[in-house]
Amino acid sequence: MAQLPRHRTKHLATRIVSRRVAPFLLLALLLPGRAAAQIAPIAPLDLVGTWHVLIHYTDANTSRPDQLRWSDRVWVFEMKGSRLSWIEYPIVVFSNESGRFERRQAGLARVLGAWEPSEAQLANISSGLKINNRGQKKKTLRGSDAGGWKSTGRARPGSASIITFEENWSIQGLLDLPRFEQLDVMGSGLSETMEGATRWETTKVDEGGGVLRGSFDRDGSRKGRFIMRRSGAVGQLEKRSQKEIQEAGFRRGVASSSVVRNETKKQLDIILKESAVRLEDDEKEQLVTDMINVALQGRSRAEAAQLVRQKLTAQRVKQGIQQEIDVRGLKMNAAQVDALTAEVVSLLASGMPEEEIPNAIRDRLQGLSPP
Repeated sequence: MAQLPRHRTKHLATRIVSRRVAPFLLLALLLPGRAAAQIAPIAPLDLVGTWHVLIHYTDANTSRPDQLRWSDRVWVFEMKGSRLSWIEYPIVVFSNESGRFERRQAGLARVLGAWEPSEAQLANISSGLKINNRGQKKKTLRGSDAGGWKSTGRARPGSASIITFEENWSIQGLLDLPRFEQLDVMGSGLSETMEGATRWETTKVDEGGGVLRGSFDRDGSRKGRFIMRRSGAVGQLEKRSQKEIQEAGFRRGVASSSVVRNETKKQLDIILKESAVRLEDDEKEQLVTDMINVALQGRSRAEAAQLVRQKLTAQRVKQGIQQEIDVRGLKMNAAQVDALTAEVVSLLASGMPEEEIPNAIRDRLQGLSPP
């Protein structure tokens, strides 16, 4: 094959690059600032931190293949030098598990359907969830944001009698729409290598990179959608003694009794009639549980009623804050609303009259402008 002289090759390459780059340089000079900025290099999504991943899916391998189901987990990404650490916690614990699990004869069971976190649960995600280390997985990935990240290694059977299994994790598309893959590889010297893949492919990035939405696929049988929200740092569940575990089991048994709950609901309805607070069903169920727990601690019915009134006051403050935010066209996340609610409730505890709640809210929102 004929070859060009080195000096001609260099000039030819320069001309090709110049022809390709020149139109973009011309556009950058002629277009207004905003339009020119759109062709500037895109910053990669910053994955480092904690994320709550919620999946809604159907499973073709079940007796009810059209039944919508849900699953969630927490992902934590950390930079370790030039490498990216990816930790997965499949057991996630909310302060309020309403809508997620239900008690059956065999114990707690995941609720079927497309569970969506309530406002209180979204605030819990924002502040940080509790996790259980059981089932935790961790991989160290090599690469870069531009070129993608991959864990190293692959299952290599050492002999015909040994079966090997390995998980290879990868992340691509951080400059555009991130794609996450967990590949299971199993094989031996006597059989072909078998692979199973779980993929999360982002189709939309919201809230300045704080929320990712997209499609979910596990081995072609579980298919659906996912939403990935940036979360607060995780916390460990407190270790309990055998006695504490038994006492907690007794309380759960009493709290799940239909007779006890129905009687407590009647008490709650009486209190709610005195208040103008609007509660969601899961919030009512949580208050019923709180009242039962107070009774199990040996405290009086009056103390249980006082606890409910305090929580209703906080809810009324929160609703007033949300209404004022909507009227002003402001944008505040759940954690900011909760912090402002706590501040106003603290003023009430210090002696501020309840009729001053609207003024206290307006004073604290003063100076904020719509986005």
